[in-house]
Amino acid sequence: MAAEGLTVTDTDGAVMLSLPYSAELDVAIAQISEALGETPTTFVEDATPCVPASTVSSWGGLQLLDPPGFFGGPGAVFMVRIDGVSTTAGVPIVASAGYAVGDSLETVAALPDVSIQDFGPAAWIWSELQGASYDDPAAWGAFGIATDGVVVNIKAPMTFNNEC
Repeated sequence: MAAEGLTVTDTDGAVMLSLPYSAELDVAIAQISEALGETPTTFVEDATPCVPASTVSSWGGLQLLDPPGFFGGPGAVFMVRIDGVSTTAGVPIVASAGYAVGDSLETVAALPDVSIQDFGPAAWIWSELQGASYDDPAAWGAFGIATDGVVVNIKAPMTFNNEC
C-alpha cells in the first residue's frame, strides 16, 4: 500500500496489479479480488464523529473503505486500511514505506522517509509525504497508528492535518 495506490506483487516481486485510489470502485474491488484470488466480505461501519458511515470490502487485514471520508487524499474514490498482517488467504500486507501491522515503533523509526509523532501510548506515523511539509494543511500520504509501541493500522491516501 502506497500514498497514491495499491500494488499487488507475486512471490517473485512481479507486479500483478497497480491500482490508483482514483479507480472506479467496482473495478477496484474486482481487480483486487482477482489479483489476490480472494472474494471480499462486505459490511457497513457506522459513522463516528470523525468518519462517515463506510461500506467496507474486506480481504482480511486489507480493507477498502467507500467513501474515503473528508480526510481522504485528493481524487480518492476509496481509502485502503490495513489492520492485519495478511489477507484472509495469507498474502502478506506491507506499506510501501516498509512497515506492517505488528511492527514495533522502534523498527518503523529506523526506516528512511518516515516521520513519527509520539504521544505516549499512541503514535502517528506519516510516510510518502505529498505536500511541502508534514505541517502543510494540504499534506497527505500514508498514515499509520501505533498503540503501546506497536503498529495497529495503516491508511492511505489520508490527509495528515484534519479535524480529528
